[in-house]
Amino acid sequence: MSNRHSATRNARVRDRQKRRETLLILLDRLDRLSETEAALLREYLDAELAASDALRSTLVGLERALQEELDRNRAAEAAIVEIEAERDRAQELRRHADARAARQYEDIERLGVYLIAAKRASGASTYADVPEAVRALAARARETARDHPEEP
Repeated sequence: MSNRHSATRNARVRDRQKRRETLLILLDRLDRLSETEAALLREYLDAELAASDALRSTLVGLERALQEELDRNRAAEAAIVEIEAERDRAQELRRHADARAARQYEDIERLGVYLIAAKRASGASTYADVPEAVRALAARARETARDHPEEP
C-alpha cells in the first residue's frame, strides 16, 4: 500500500477513536448533557452509524467477490482435472493403437517372410515385388489402426 492510503487510513482510525472516546464520555453523562453536548452526541452517533453501515456494505461486497473468485477457482480446477483425464484417455488410446499397429506390422512382415520361404521351398524363384507388397500391406494396417484407435 502506498503512504497516501496508509495516511488516510490512519487519519480515519484516529478520527473514529476520538469520536468513540467522546461518545463514551457523553454516554456516561447522558443525564447531565447540555443541548450542545446532546447535539454533539447525535452527530457522533450518526457518524459512527454511517461508518458502520459503510463497513458492512464493503464487507458484503468483499465477501461476494471472494465467493465468486472461489467459485471460479473451483470451476477451473474441475476443468483441469477433466482435461487431464481426457488427455490420459487419449494417450492410452494412442498407446493401444500404436501397439496394435506394431503387432499388425510384425504379422505382415512375418507373413512376407513365410511367403518367400514358401516360394523357395516350392522351388520357384522369389518374387521381386513381395517386399513391396508387404510394405504396402503394413502401411494400410498402420492407417487402419490410426483411423480406428478404439479397437484393441
